[in-house]
Amino acid sequence: TMPDSVEVIEHHAVANCGLTDIELPYGLKEIGSMAFMLTRIGMEGKSVHIPNTVERMGIGVFTGCKELRRPMIFSQRYKSEGDCIVDTKTNTIIAVHNGIAGEVLPLIADKIEIMTFYGQNKGTKYFFEDNIKEIKVHSLDMPACIEFPITIVTHEGTYAHKFALEHNIPYEIW
Repeated sequence: TMPDSVEVIEHHAVANCGLTDIELPYGLKEIGSMAFMLTRIGMEGKSVHIPNTVERMGIGVFTGCKELRRPMIFSQRYKSEGDCIVDTKTNTIIAVHNGIAGEVLPLIADKIEIMTFYGQNKGTKYFFEDNIKEIKVHSLDMPACIEFPITIVTHEGTYAHKFALEHNIPYEIW
């Protein structure tokens, strides 16, 4: 349990540390990018409850947390849709937390932070709907020498298809 006085969890705060459970305090305002990356949060079926006081979440908050099932989000700005966390203010998928094969990305989002997919099992397929119009690439992304772990499944000629071709990312047409 974190103290109630904690308002910010910094980028990579507890990344890769073996953490299996966490209780976030009411009053928490910000969770940094990849704050819980590669932890074992969600072991034994436990979930994470994100309080409605959270005003900002960075990208890839739960990257590589393969044990985590859908987090409970009580924020007005963020919603849990399938295995994704969506920033409803920007309609952007900012986190994919589980990597279930064949996941269809939520239709309420039309943008994706590419960093959200790092840490997923190699070859995991995600269905990118035709509504995706932007895939954001940031300086936090993995170096080009590291292979992109997922396969994009999309329709021919869509933004996601063109992105996969341009960035040499595995894809399938459906």
